[in-house]
Amino acid sequence: MQSTPEAVSTAGHASNECKPSEPGAPAASIGLNVWVQVQETHPDVTKSFSKGGFQGTAVSPTYQAMRATQIFGPHGLGWGTELISESYVEGGPLGFDSDGRMLGREIIHKVYLELWYVYEGKRGSIKQFGATSFLSRDAYGTISTDDDHAKKSVTDATSKCLSLLGFSADVYMGKFDDHKYVAGLKAKMEAAGSPATGMTSTANPTQSGPQSQQSDANPSPVGSDYSQRYLSYKARFIELTDANQQVKDVPGVRAQIQQDPLLSKMEIQTLLQSPLLRIADASPEPVQSGAGTNAAATSIFL
Repeated sequence: MQSTPEAVSTAGHASNECKPSEPGAPAASIGLNVWVQVQETHPDVTKSFSKGGFQGTAVSPTYQAMRATQIFGPHGLGWGTELISESYVEGGPLGFDSDGRMLGREIIHKVYLELWYVYEGKRGSIKQFGATSFLSRDAYGTISTDDDHAKKSVTDATSKCLSLLGFSADVYMGKFDDHKYVAGLKAKMEAAGSPATGMTSTANPTQSGPQSQQSDANPSPVGSDYSQRYLSYKARFIELTDANQQVKDVPGVRAQIQQDPLLSKMEIQTLLQSPLLRIADASPEPVQSGAGTNAAATSIFL
């Protein structure tokens, strides 16, 4: 039987554990560990939508379920949902006939759902509402019912619960309205070898080690730890490719990349392999004199 919040609280007092509101409490120590792992959304699993005068970005629910499975474990073991209640409520009028009589009202299906999960040996849960139109009338005047309304309502509530844990936070925070953010994010995930099915690493981002102790001036592209400078170049490459444009000064850009002190050697070699930087003479360009090793080169490309 799943424990209730009251049962968990009672057990905590019995074992003399600190209260959640106290400094150093177990839940507080986890902090943003989950959020930072799931806040970024692969652009390939999103799509724009427009409904009722509202425009936004929708995220694939299957993608969100996969990300939850990566963090918590298989559905039903590490996380899952329980339907608390459901109901059908009347909405606005469906329309009126020639005599002014109302044709009926829209019927909306509502659910109240609990999403539970287990993280670092601790169980948590979130409750949210979800809703879908069951009986509605479209812009052409056709009245119809939605056979999949129940599934859609559960999906809506599940997505809302996951969003409170940070899943696809960049979408809900409006970052996908910025095409530069999307281009940079896609470049980052492609460079890290992350397919559209999701991020490949679920390691604790706060974990200390040799990689986390590297100097910001000379980061190394180990896994997904590429420098912001490198990602800026990649984002620019994507913008040019999408616009079917070429680099105007290939030798100049290659020389700039080679001399950029904010790039590691591996990042430099990776960038120079871009099809946009191919030149007829493959001989290395001479390194210009006067470039400091601790100062960023003046950009002629970014």
